[in-house]
Amino acid sequence: MSLRLELEKLSKRHIKVLAVEEIASLFNVSLEEAYRLKKRVEDFEDKSLPLIAVCSIGVEEIYLPHGLNLIYSLVEPIVEPKPVEIPELLDEEYLKYLLLEVPRKLDKVRKPVLIGEPDRFTRNEVEGLEYSLYILIRIAYTYKIPIILVTEDKRLYEELKERREFVQVFP
Repeated sequence: MSLRLELEKLSKRHIKVLAVEEIASLFNVSLEEAYRLKKRVEDFEDKSLPLIAVCSIGVEEIYLPHGLNLIYSLVEPIVEPKPVEIPELLDEEYLKYLLLEVPRKLDKVRKPVLIGEPDRFTRNEVEGLEYSLYILIRIAYTYKIPIILVTEDKRLYEELKERREFVQVFP
């Protein structure tokens, strides 16, 4: 299937998630064409209510609002409704999955997104993590869903927990 056909199949919400440069790069179109496409969905407003997830970690039960949520845990949390789980991809494959596959899955059924160990970069680690958080924020607010980042890495948790992008940090 051609890239142009793939581009035409994107939902309005999916297009809202993508930046102009991402559309141009992923679908091999000019920046002008990508900009025109973004402009067409500019006024689209999603009327759905924000989704809230319930997360159980041991005996603790926490409610996670839409947006980015950070959890430090040595045990895997149980999330309801059952989340979209991100496979253990690295680098560009991970970013491409976030940009293309996650919105496609959410277009079918809106549900929380669960990411185990958000630091998925073997090179350009800081930039990669920053960019992935930027993508995840756009997905969370466009689709009005909780995105749950779970880490066992205390150092990473300490680095991330003070950031303003997170609507909730546990513990």
